[in-house]
Amino acid sequence: MTAARRSKPVVRLWGIAGSCRNLIRSLGFQSGRQFVEFVATAFDPTFRVTADTRMLQAVEDDLRGGRKDDARRAREIEQTLADDNVVVAINLRGGAWLTRVLPRVDFGALKNRKRPIAIFGFSEITTLLNITAAHRNVVAYHDMTPSMLTATSRKRTPTQIRADILNYFADIRRIITGQPSQRTIDAKLVHGKLSDDQSISLVGGNLTLLTTLIGSPHAKTIAPRRNRWLLIEDVHETSWRIDRKLAHLAMAGMLHRYDGFVLGRCTNGDTDLTDAALNCLKKQMDSPNTPIIRAANIGHVLPIAPVPLNRPVIRILKGRNRRISFDINWSKLKIAETAP
Repeated sequence: MTAARRSKPVVRLWGIAGSCRNLIRSLGFQSGRQFVEFVATAFDPTFRVTADTRMLQAVEDDLRGGRKDDARRAREIEQTLADDNVVVAINLRGGAWLTRVLPRVDFGALKNRKRPIAIFGFSEITTLLNITAAHRNVVAYHDMTPSMLTATSRKRTPTQIRADILNYFADIRRIITGQPSQRTIDAKLVHGKLSDDQSISLVGGNLTLLTTLIGSPHAKTIAPRRNRWLLIEDVHETSWRIDRKLAHLAMAGMLHRYDGFVLGRCTNGDTDLTDAALNCLKKQMDSPNTPIIRAANIGHVLPIAPVPLNRPVIRILKGRNRRISFDINWSKLKIAETAP
Protein backbone atom coordinates (compact mmCIF):
# COMPACT_ATOMS: atom_id res chain seq x y z
CA MET A 1 0.00 0.00 0.00
CA THR A 2 1.14 3.51 -0.75
CA ALA A 3 -0.28 6.96 -0.21
CA ALA A 4 1.16 8.21 -3.50
CA ARG A 5 -2.02 8.19 -5.59
CA ARG A 6 -5.77 8.27 -5.12
CA SER A 7 -7.53 5.21 -6.49
CA LYS A 8 -10.64 3.24 -5.68
CA PRO A 9 -11.45 3.42 -1.96
CA VAL A 10 -9.81 0.45 -0.27
CA VAL A 11 -11.36 -1.92 2.24
CA ARG A 12 -8.45 -3.37 4.22
CA LEU A 13 -8.96 -6.68 6.03
CA TRP A 14 -6.84 -7.02 9.16
CA GLY A 15 -5.56 -10.23 10.69
CA ILE A 16 -3.46 -8.43 13.31
CA ALA A 17 -4.62 -10.17 16.51
CA GLY A 18 -5.60 -13.83 16.85
CA SER A 19 -5.01 -16.19 13.95
CA CYS A 20 -7.61 -16.17 11.17
CA ARG A 21 -6.80 -19.64 9.87
CA ASN A 22 -9.90 -21.24 11.42
CA LEU A 23 -12.12 -18.49 10.03
CA ILE A 24 -10.85 -19.12 6.50
CA ARG A 25 -11.08 -22.90 6.78
CA SER A 26 -14.57 -22.90 8.31
CA LEU A 27 -15.82 -21.20 5.16
CA GLY A 28 -14.31 -23.91 2.98
CA PHE A 29 -11.50 -21.76 1.58
CA GLN A 30 -7.98 -23.01 1.06
CA SER A 31 -6.22 -19.66 1.05
CA GLY A 32 -6.41 -16.11 2.30
CA ARG A 33 -6.70 -14.92 -1.28
CA GLN A 34 -9.92 -16.89 -1.77
CA PHE A 35 -11.31 -15.31 1.39
CA VAL A 36 -10.48 -11.78 0.20
CA GLU A 37 -12.16 -12.45 -3.15
CA PHE A 38 -15.22 -13.72 -1.31
CA VAL A 39 -15.45 -10.61 0.91
CA ALA A 40 -15.18 -8.39 -2.18
CA THR A 41 -18.57 -9.67 -3.34
CA ALA A 42 -20.21 -7.85 -0.39
CA PHE A 43 -18.98 -4.48 -1.69
CA ASP A 44 -19.93 -2.72 -4.90
CA PRO A 45 -17.28 -2.32 -7.65
CA THR A 46 -16.35 1.17 -6.47
CA PHE A 47 -14.40 -0.46 -3.62
CA ARG A 48 -11.24 -2.55 -3.71
CA VAL A 49 -10.83 -5.20 -0.99
CA THR A 50 -7.25 -6.01 0.03
CA ALA A 51 -5.30 -7.79 2.77
CA ASP A 52 -1.90 -9.14 3.67
CA THR A 53 -2.91 -12.73 2.96
CA ARG A 54 0.21 -14.09 4.60
CA MET A 55 -0.85 -12.37 7.81
CA LEU A 56 -4.35 -13.82 7.55
CA GLN A 57 -2.88 -17.30 7.59
CA ALA A 58 -0.34 -16.74 10.38
CA VAL A 59 0.06 -19.51 12.95
CA GLU A 60 -0.27 -18.83 16.67
CA ASP A 61 1.18 -20.92 19.51
CA ASP A 62 -0.14 -20.18 23.00
CA LEU A 63 2.96 -21.67 24.62
CA ARG A 64 5.43 -19.62 22.57
CA GLY A 65 4.08 -16.10 22.82
CA GLY A 66 1.29 -16.54 20.33
CA ARG A 67 2.54 -14.93 17.12
CA LYS A 68 6.03 -14.18 15.87
CA ASP A 69 5.24 -11.41 13.37
CA ASP A 70 5.02 -8.41 15.72
CA ALA A 71 7.12 -6.10 13.55
CA ARG A 72 5.12 -7.02 10.45
CA ARG A 73 1.84 -6.35 12.23
CA ALA A 74 3.05 -2.98 13.51
CA ARG A 75 4.02 -2.01 9.94
CA GLU A 76 0.63 -3.16 8.68
CA ILE A 77 -1.15 -0.86 11.13
CA GLU A 78 1.10 2.11 10.34
CA GLN A 79 0.86 1.68 6.58
CA THR A 80 -2.92 1.31 6.69
CA LEU A 81 -3.34 4.43 8.82
CA ALA A 82 -1.02 6.39 6.50
CA ASP A 83 -2.73 5.33 3.27
CA ASP A 84 -5.41 7.83 2.22
CA ASN A 85 -6.83 5.30 -0.21
CA VAL A 86 -7.93 3.06 2.69
CA VAL A 87 -11.38 4.11 3.90
CA VAL A 88 -12.02 1.23 6.30
CA ALA A 89 -9.97 -1.35 8.20
CA ILE A 90 -11.95 -4.37 9.38
CA ASN A 91 -10.51 -6.66 12.03
CA LEU A 92 -11.36 -10.26 11.25
CA ARG A 93 -10.73 -11.60 14.73
CA GLY A 94 -10.02 -10.40 18.28
CA GLY A 95 -8.49 -13.15 20.39
CA ALA A 96 -5.06 -12.11 21.61
CA TRP A 97 -1.51 -10.94 20.90
CA LEU A 98 -2.21 -7.42 19.61
CA THR A 99 -1.84 -5.22 22.69
CA ARG A 100 1.90 -5.84 23.00
CA VAL A 101 2.37 -4.63 19.41
CA LEU A 102 0.91 -1.17 20.01
CA PRO A 103 4.04 0.38 21.61
CA ARG A 104 5.77 -0.30 18.26
CA VAL A 105 3.15 1.66 16.29
CA ASP A 106 3.68 5.30 15.34
CA PHE A 107 0.18 6.80 15.29
CA GLY A 108 1.53 10.13 14.03
CA ALA A 109 0.51 9.22 10.49
CA LEU A 110 -3.09 9.91 11.42
CA LYS A 111 -2.34 13.62 11.77
CA ASN A 112 -1.42 13.79 8.08
CA ARG A 113 -4.41 11.93 6.68
CA LYS A 114 -6.51 13.91 4.21
CA ARG A 115 -9.31 11.37 4.17
CA PRO A 116 -11.08 9.82 7.18
CA ILE A 117 -10.83 6.11 7.93
CA ALA A 118 -13.24 3.81 9.76
CA ILE A 119 -11.96 0.97 11.96
CA PHE A 120 -14.11 -1.95 13.12
CA GLY A 121 -13.36 -4.46 15.87
CA PHE A 122 -13.72 -5.36 19.53
CA SER A 123 -12.24 -7.57 22.27
CA GLU A 124 -8.43 -7.60 21.78
CA ILE A 125 -8.88 -4.64 19.42
CA THR A 126 -10.29 -2.42 22.21
CA THR A 127 -7.01 -0.62 22.90
CA LEU A 128 -6.37 0.14 19.23
CA LEU A 129 -9.94 1.38 18.78
CA ASN A 130 -9.73 3.87 21.64
CA ILE A 131 -6.28 5.14 20.67
CA THR A 132 -7.28 5.78 17.07
CA ALA A 133 -10.76 7.11 17.92
CA ALA A 134 -9.09 10.06 19.64
CA HIS A 135 -7.96 11.32 16.22
CA ARG A 136 -10.30 13.50 14.18
CA ASN A 137 -9.67 11.45 11.02
CA VAL A 138 -10.80 8.15 12.54
CA VAL A 139 -14.28 6.77 13.17
CA ALA A 140 -13.82 3.68 15.32
CA TYR A 141 -16.63 1.20 15.92
CA HIS A 142 -16.93 -1.27 18.74
CA ASP A 143 -18.36 -4.13 16.71
CA MET A 144 -18.03 -7.88 16.42
CA THR A 145 -15.46 -9.49 14.19
CA PRO A 146 -16.65 -11.96 11.52
CA SER A 147 -14.89 -14.81 13.31
CA MET A 148 -17.72 -14.61 15.87
CA LEU A 149 -20.08 -15.92 13.21
CA THR A 150 -18.02 -19.08 12.80
CA ALA A 151 -17.27 -19.69 16.49
CA THR A 152 -20.97 -19.72 17.38
CA SER A 153 -22.25 -21.51 14.27
CA ARG A 154 -21.02 -25.07 14.83
CA LYS A 155 -24.22 -26.61 13.47
CA ARG A 156 -24.33 -24.42 10.38
CA THR A 157 -22.91 -25.38 7.01
CA PRO A 158 -20.11 -23.37 5.35
CA THR A 159 -22.71 -22.05 2.89
CA GLN A 160 -24.92 -20.76 5.71
CA ILE A 161 -21.97 -19.19 7.52
CA ARG A 162 -20.84 -17.51 4.28
CA ALA A 163 -24.28 -15.90 3.96
CA ASP A 164 -24.05 -14.57 7.54
CA ILE A 165 -20.60 -13.15 6.92
CA LEU A 166 -21.61 -11.49 3.66
CA ASN A 167 -24.51 -9.85 5.52
CA TYR A 168 -22.03 -8.59 8.12
CA PHE A 169 -19.77 -7.00 5.48
CA ALA A 170 -22.79 -5.58 3.64
CA ASP A 171 -23.82 -3.88 6.89
CA ILE A 172 -20.35 -2.36 7.20
CA ARG A 173 -20.71 -1.07 3.65
CA ARG A 174 -23.96 0.61 4.67
CA ILE A 175 -22.38 2.17 7.75
CA ILE A 176 -19.36 3.68 6.00
CA THR A 177 -21.61 5.19 3.34
CA GLY A 178 -23.64 6.98 6.00
CA GLN A 179 -26.60 4.62 6.20
CA PRO A 180 -28.00 3.17 9.46
CA SER A 181 -26.78 -0.24 10.55
CA GLN A 182 -29.38 -2.98 10.36
CA ARG A 183 -28.22 -4.12 13.80
CA THR A 184 -29.74 -1.90 16.50
CA ILE A 185 -28.93 -1.74 20.21
CA ASP A 186 -31.34 -3.40 22.64
CA ALA A 187 -31.02 -1.40 25.87
CA LYS A 188 -32.67 -0.59 29.19
CA LEU A 189 -31.93 1.85 32.02
CA VAL A 190 -31.10 -0.27 35.08
CA HIS A 191 -29.73 2.34 37.48
CA GLY A 192 -29.77 6.09 38.05
CA LYS A 193 -31.54 8.86 36.19
CA LEU A 194 -31.50 10.21 32.65
CA SER A 195 -32.25 13.69 31.45
CA ASP A 196 -34.55 14.06 28.47
CA ASP A 197 -33.01 13.80 24.99
CA GLN A 198 -29.42 13.38 26.23
CA SER A 199 -26.46 13.42 23.82
CA ILE A 200 -23.35 11.43 24.70
CA SER A 201 -20.13 9.95 23.36
CA LEU A 202 -18.78 6.55 24.35
CA VAL A 203 -15.28 5.26 25.07
CA GLY A 204 -14.18 1.86 26.30
CA GLY A 205 -15.20 -1.64 25.26
CA ASN A 206 -13.70 -4.81 26.66
CA LEU A 207 -12.95 -4.07 30.33
CA THR A 208 -9.83 -6.23 30.55
CA LEU A 209 -8.29 -4.52 27.53
CA LEU A 210 -9.25 -0.94 28.29
CA THR A 211 -7.61 -1.12 31.73
CA THR A 212 -4.27 -1.77 30.01
CA LEU A 213 -4.41 1.86 28.84
CA ILE A 214 -4.25 3.16 32.42
CA GLY A 215 -0.79 4.57 33.10
CA SER A 216 0.13 4.52 29.42
CA PRO A 217 0.65 7.55 27.14
CA HIS A 218 -2.78 6.73 25.71
CA ALA A 219 -4.72 6.85 29.01
CA LYS A 220 -6.20 10.21 28.05
CA THR A 221 -8.10 8.57 25.19
CA ILE A 222 -10.50 7.02 27.70
CA ALA A 223 -10.31 9.76 30.36
CA PRO A 224 -13.66 11.06 31.69
CA ARG A 225 -14.99 14.36 30.38
CA ARG A 226 -18.32 16.11 29.97
CA ASN A 227 -21.00 13.93 28.30
CA ARG A 228 -18.55 11.02 28.00
CA TRP A 229 -19.84 7.62 29.08
CA LEU A 230 -17.89 4.40 29.58
CA LEU A 231 -18.80 1.26 27.64
CA ILE A 232 -18.00 -1.98 29.46
CA GLU A 233 -18.24 -5.63 28.41
CA ASP A 234 -16.06 -8.68 29.02
CA VAL A 235 -15.61 -12.38 28.32
CA HIS A 236 -13.79 -15.30 30.01
CA GLU A 237 -13.62 -13.35 33.28
CA THR A 238 -15.01 -14.16 36.73
CA SER A 239 -17.04 -11.65 38.73
CA TRP A 240 -14.16 -10.98 41.12
CA ARG A 241 -11.80 -10.21 38.26
CA ILE A 242 -14.37 -7.81 36.82
CA ASP A 243 -14.59 -6.20 40.28
CA ARG A 244 -10.80 -5.77 40.42
CA LYS A 245 -10.69 -4.11 37.02
CA LEU A 246 -13.44 -1.69 38.01
CA ALA A 247 -11.45 -0.97 41.18
CA HIS A 248 -8.41 -0.28 38.98
CA LEU A 249 -10.42 2.38 37.14
CA ALA A 250 -11.58 3.79 40.47
CA MET A 251 -8.07 3.95 41.96
CA ALA A 252 -6.89 5.68 38.77
CA GLY A 253 -9.41 8.42 39.51
CA MET A 254 -11.54 7.65 36.47
CA LEU A 255 -14.54 5.47 37.32
CA HIS A 256 -16.42 8.05 39.39
CA ARG A 257 -16.04 10.85 36.84
CA TYR A 258 -17.88 9.36 33.86
CA ASP A 259 -21.30 10.84 33.21
CA GLY A 260 -22.77 7.37 32.74
CA PHE A 261 -22.16 3.76 31.77
CA VAL A 262 -23.31 1.37 29.07
CA LEU A 263 -22.95 -2.17 30.37
CA GLY A 264 -22.78 -4.84 27.67
CA ARG A 265 -22.77 -8.59 28.19
CA CYS A 266 -20.22 -10.07 30.59
CA THR A 267 -19.82 -13.83 30.24
CA ASN A 268 -17.58 -16.65 31.40
CA GLY A 269 -18.16 -19.71 29.25
CA ASP A 270 -21.91 -20.38 29.29
CA THR A 271 -22.40 -18.32 32.46
CA ASP A 272 -23.90 -14.85 32.08
CA LEU A 273 -22.26 -12.56 34.63
CA THR A 274 -23.85 -9.31 33.50
CA ASP A 275 -25.94 -9.01 36.67
CA ALA A 276 -22.84 -9.70 38.77
CA ALA A 277 -20.91 -7.04 36.84
CA LEU A 278 -23.76 -4.59 37.38
CA ASN A 279 -23.66 -5.20 41.13
CA CYS A 280 -19.86 -4.76 41.19
CA LEU A 281 -20.21 -1.48 39.30
CA LYS A 282 -22.94 -0.14 41.60
CA LYS A 283 -20.90 -0.92 44.71
CA GLN A 284 -18.02 1.22 43.43
CA MET A 285 -20.06 4.24 42.31
CA ASP A 286 -20.32 7.44 44.33
CA SER A 287 -23.69 8.69 43.13
CA PRO A 288 -26.98 6.78 43.09
CA ASN A 289 -28.09 8.99 40.20
CA THR A 290 -25.33 8.07 37.74
CA PRO A 291 -27.11 6.29 34.89
CA ILE A 292 -26.26 2.74 33.87
CA ILE A 293 -27.78 1.42 30.66
CA ARG A 294 -27.69 -2.31 30.09
CA ALA A 295 -27.22 -3.27 26.42
CA ALA A 296 -28.14 -6.86 25.67
CA ASN A 297 -26.45 -7.03 22.27
CA ILE A 298 -23.07 -5.48 23.01
CA GLY A 299 -20.47 -8.01 24.07
CA HIS A 300 -19.37 -11.48 23.00
CA VAL A 301 -22.81 -13.06 22.52
CA LEU A 302 -24.71 -12.87 19.24
CA PRO A 303 -26.49 -10.82 18.05
CA ILE A 304 -24.06 -7.91 18.37
CA ALA A 305 -24.72 -4.29 17.37
CA PRO A 306 -22.08 -1.71 16.36
CA VAL A 307 -21.53 1.51 18.27
CA PRO A 308 -19.20 4.42 17.38
CA LEU A 309 -16.55 5.44 19.90
CA ASN A 310 -15.54 8.95 20.94
CA ARG A 311 -17.99 10.71 18.62
CA PRO A 312 -20.80 12.97 19.91
CA VAL A 313 -23.36 11.44 17.57
CA ILE A 314 -25.47 9.40 20.01
CA ARG A 315 -28.74 10.63 21.47
CA ILE A 316 -30.30 8.59 24.25
CA LEU A 317 -34.09 8.52 23.97
CA LYS A 318 -36.25 7.28 26.82
CA GLY A 319 -39.12 4.92 26.14
CA ARG A 320 -41.66 3.02 28.19
CA ASN A 321 -40.68 0.71 31.04
CA ARG A 322 -37.17 2.19 31.17
CA ARG A 323 -36.43 1.05 27.61
CA ILE A 324 -33.74 3.08 25.86
CA SER A 325 -33.14 3.88 22.19
CA PHE A 326 -29.74 4.87 20.84
CA ASP A 327 -30.37 7.43 18.11
CA ILE A 328 -27.09 7.44 16.16
CA ASN A 329 -26.53 10.09 13.51
CA TRP A 330 -25.03 7.74 10.93
CA SER A 331 -24.87 10.41 8.23
CA LYS A 332 -22.28 12.33 10.25
CA LEU A 333 -20.08 9.23 10.24
CA LYS A 334 -20.05 8.84 6.47
CA ILE A 335 -16.66 7.80 5.09
CA ALA A 336 -17.30 6.82 1.47
CA GLU A 337 -19.78 7.23 -1.35
CA THR A 338 -22.20 4.61 -2.62
CA ALA A 339 -22.04 3.38 -6.18
CA PRO A 340 -23.88 5.62 -8.66
